[in-house]
Amino acid sequence: MLQSGVLVRVYRDSVSPPDAAIHQIVAPVVLRCRLLQIAHEIAAAAHLGIAKTTAQLQRHFYWPGITSDVKQFCRTCYVCQRLGEGASPAVAPLQSLPLVSEPFCQVAIDIIGPLRAVEIDLS
Repeated sequence: MLQSGVLVRVYRDSVSPPDAAIHQIVAPVVLRCRLLQIAHEIAAAAHLGIAKTTAQLQRHFYWPGITSDVKQFCRTCYVCQRLGEGASPAVAPLQSLPLVSEPFCQVAIDIIGPLRAVEIDLS
């Protein structure tokens, strides 16, 4: 349908209530590359992956083959290829804490700065 001279697609998904419709602007071919760039690369987007970039675009825009265009754009993004997903942070090993024989015989304090643990013996 046309709204104020703009071609709009009225879309009803299976998740939303039956009376709720999503209005998506049908993007012309000349603007699609710029829309992909904005949805994927701007600082607020922070180089989102394929699924999040697709969801970001589909909130407002539509064109045939949008999913495959997003896949190709994300897979050929120079920054994403260079940085990758990054390594997973190492999991800290679990350690048993010593049992305390009487209350308040030891106090542990975490100090922010040079990270170190300070233990005070009150005996």
